[in-house]
Amino acid sequence: GHSANGTPAGPPPLRYMKTTQRRASSALKGVNIRRRSGVTIGCRLTEFIHKSFGEYLAARGLISAAYRSAKQLADDDNDKDEADIAEDWARLIQNAEFTKVTEQVITFLYDEARRRPDAGVQAEMQKVFTWVQTHGAPVHKVSTEPSYRELETQQRCTEAAILGVTSALASANFENAETDEARQDVPRVAFRPGTEEKSLNRLHTTLAHANRRLLKMAYLSGADLSRANLRGAYLSGAILHSTDLTRSVVTGARVRSVDLSEAIGLTDDHVNRCFGVKSGYGKSDLPSDLTYPDHWHAADDADEDSFELYQAFDEAYRKWRATL
Repeated sequence: GHSANGTPAGPPPLRYMKTTQRRASSALKGVNIRRRSGVTIGCRLTEFIHKSFGEYLAARGLISAAYRSAKQLADDDNDKDEADIAEDWARLIQNAEFTKVTEQVITFLYDEARRRPDAGVQAEMQKVFTWVQTHGAPVHKVSTEPSYRELETQQRCTEAAILGVTSALASANFENAETDEARQDVPRVAFRPGTEEKSLNRLHTTLAHANRRLLKMAYLSGADLSRANLRGAYLSGAILHSTDLTRSVVTGARVRSVDLSEAIGLTDDHVNRCFGVKSGYGKSDLPSDLTYPDHWHAADDADEDSFELYQAFDEAYRKWRATL
């Protein structure tokens, strides 16, 4: 279907999520349900805890929007380019922001991408993300008499949503690869060279903001992050070759499956403040002159990643954070 202005109809913006949850809650009142419930999608069971239906639907809608956007860009008979797609996303997202309240959306976003990994969709969404980093999201075309502050918020929300789906697809394609060589060939999420730190700061990828979870699979090789605030960032699978981390803040950052062996300015203080894997699957590579901290996770040996391995890492991380 199409909307009133002729644009392809898409899933509701994330700001409708609370409305969705209220309706679901109202419909379930008086019904005796288990603590965990689920629905079957295809051949797989998706489980929901309490009232997470709204978050799941929002995440599924975002991934579906990415597939529609990629199809339009790849279609030679379609006149839409990256600028048009960026406008579609600005209209879709508006001022809906990933927050502590909606952080579960990001979890479902990565889960939904795992159901249908597609390198072509990732590549097309990377083009849109690159365009938005260069030109900004055309939010002025979809806003009605906005303030400058509102435009600023909408810019960040649109860019974060595009980054989120691109990161989720990259992570899914990485996990879907069958060999170590194939995994290394999966493109990471690229930032404009020389603007990486500004981009991270603009997107609020800090401990206090849910956007810190969007840096999985980020390509930050050679980036100057010497003053970047990576507090609490999810950097699993990111490429940090020759990345300058001299005065960066990495407290609470997750560095599972990250090669830090050639990072510039990395010190014992850095590695003691973040959390990685010291042995087993997903081991984080450190420079030869640094020692693996005792608090880092000792993972089981395995030939490929699994939910159980990641869950064990996540539980170990949470236990460590609780001691700080």
